Parts: sequence; C-alpha cells; structure tokens
Amino acid sequence: MSNPEPSLVDRPTARRLLGDIGTTTLHKLINEGKLRRVKLGAKTLITVESIRALAESLEG
Repeated sequence: MSNPEPSLVDRPTARRLLGDIGTTTLHKLINEGKLRRVKLGAKTLITVESIRALAESLEG
C-alpha cells in the first residue's frame, strides 16, 4: 500500500517544492493570493493544490 500524497504541507516543504525559494518570496506569493494557506491550530500550512497551480502557471 502506497502513502497518499498530502493535501497540505508546512512552509519549509512548500519552499522546497517550489525550488528552494526564500521565506520572503513564499510570503509574497501567499499575500498575492498565488498560494493558499490554511491554519490548523497554530500551524500554517500551504495547500499542495495551490503549489501545483502556481507551478503550472509558470510553465507557459
């Protein structure tokens, strides 16, 4: 049985998935609405769906 892909990732993982972007760039993308963040208790998580959408928008 394989592990399912996560729907949410923490900020360091999101930065890594986007090519090791910096923290400032990550926050800028969140503030511009290009990445969707959710709060789970005190933890901030980024949706994998929004990471994929951003990456696809950069391919063109």
